[in-house]
Amino acid sequence: MKPRNLCTWLPGAAIACCALWIIFAYSTGAPYADEWGTPGAFLTKMVEEGVTFQDWIAQHNESRKLIPRLLFSAAAFTVGWDPRMFMILSWVLAAGTLVFFSSLCLPACGTAPGKYAGRALMITVTAAILFSPMQSVNQIWGIQFICYVPPFCLALSLWFAALTGPFSRAILIAALCSFIATFTFANGLLLWALAFPWKRFFQCDGATPSDRPRQVLLPALIYAVMAGAAICLYFVGYVKPPYHPPLTYALGHLAQSFEYFLLWVGTPLSGGLPSALVPGAGVVVLIGLVAFSMSTIARYTGRRDVYQIPDAACAAAAFAAYGLASGLITTAGRAGLGAEQAMASRYVTFSEYILLGILSLAWVRLACKKEAAPRRCAASIAISIASVMLVIAIGAGWVISLKPLRDRHAHMRQNLLTLRMTSLIPANPMCKLLYLAPPSITTHSARVLRAHNILHFDDFKWLMDAIKNPAGDNGGWFSVTAPSTTNLAITGWAMNPQTGRPADFVVIARISTNNIPEIITALLTGAARPDVAKYLKNPLLGRTGFIMNLGSQGDESGIKAFAVDERTHRAYSLKPEG
Repeated sequence: MKPRNLCTWLPGAAIACCALWIIFAYSTGAPYADEWGTPGAFLTKMVEEGVTFQDWIAQHNESRKLIPRLLFSAAAFTVGWDPRMFMILSWVLAAGTLVFFSSLCLPACGTAPGKYAGRALMITVTAAILFSPMQSVNQIWGIQFICYVPPFCLALSLWFAALTGPFSRAILIAALCSFIATFTFANGLLLWALAFPWKRFFQCDGATPSDRPRQVLLPALIYAVMAGAAICLYFVGYVKPPYHPPLTYALGHLAQSFEYFLLWVGTPLSGGLPSALVPGAGVVVLIGLVAFSMSTIARYTGRRDVYQIPDAACAAAAFAAYGLASGLITTAGRAGLGAEQAMASRYVTFSEYILLGILSLAWVRLACKKEAAPRRCAASIAISIASVMLVIAIGAGWVISLKPLRDRHAHMRQNLLTLRMTSLIPANPMCKLLYLAPPSITTHSARVLRAHNILHFDDFKWLMDAIKNPAGDNGGWFSVTAPSTTNLAITGWAMNPQTGRPADFVVIARISTNNIPEIITALLTGAARPDVAKYLKNPLLGRTGFIMNLGSQGDESGIKAFAVDERTHRAYSLKPEG
């Protein structure tokens, strides 16, 4: 690759590296929420009693996650199950989508004014959309790699379709990608229509009339049979999740459904916008989609141009259709859950493709040779300004997303501590934060998977001795309130007196009459306590606080708290207030 061409990729690569930094900075090795269903419950059943084919293709919400289960199982029984591996996989898939999609669209900048600047700007905008911070929850959630598989498969199949070679090869790649997408995430079913090499099919792929049935129609027929078989396998025994609204709800509440759809479409542009303006952003996106789609269709429906549609236009149309169809399907199945849910971070991974398709269609339209030079120059300037403004708006989203990322990171660190305590605390009240299922199910899976060396967490075998023989009583203060036996609340602050820094975590225990501790839970510090930092004249102690409602744990009698230094295996008693 020439240095000049390589430089066009540098801004996009920088954006991708920022997303990778987020994964390394804010991720933990603790499974979260749905991960305890897939793969947690699946792996637990596999090691305890074995699984059948029905278990491999069993529903998880609306999806049949055969491919993810294969990947999770392969990782679990080789290197172990660490969600961070699949966060990296999410990044790799998004980066692959960037490379294949941009490769298809780069020729659209070939005749545009400022060829290399246009290519750099197009790649930068594509990277900014694909790695948008609005979807940061997906980026630091292992199971959500499934959201990045269908777009990657779509980009890969379109890229292969654009290469010279036999039509049968393009069909084979499209079928393989569509099957993988179908059995990874529910909207992967769309790829059977979108990944098909339509352009080559209608161009006859160079086949003579006598050879067309064998070279074109037969592979297309085989593809249709494979699509039908995969779709039938997907829907045989399919049951709509009972906790999701019925499909008729969207039809009976059209105004609410339309608002939901506009929020869903406009969320990629919502960085920093008040929620009341997001539907307006959705309207702008839809108007742009209609305008550029009609312009492109009008350009390439002439008799001479019908077989000259650029691959960039096909890719842009496929991705825009994928995003739009995903939005309509999501609206039909989720509108009853409330309009605010449409702005969830995990949905941006799909709605962003509408925006990506619009901008790509704009670049394709700009490259049209039939336009007069002044008009092309004006359009180039307008599209470039819009692209730069979009990159700036998405860049502002990086700043806005930092607080939610920090909050999620703190929550996941607490979950990791809870999991590491499973051998010491069989009934840890903090297990309720791991998953919606009863805590006993989650802790059982954690113990089984740790016993089979699938989950790898450090143990705290030294902790009981440390709290039996604390190294001092100057670790901080705590208070306990128990207005009833079903509501035990504890607050306080904890530090490491040897280093003058916040304690690694706090252990809450009940000391029996014969001085035997029973650990109730372990909490991370991190709550703001500026009063502590001011009183002790140490700014490092500004976030030493902890607060938690532990639920039904009896009264406050015998409750003790300890600040723990994990490096030295020491514990320091906290003094009770009052």
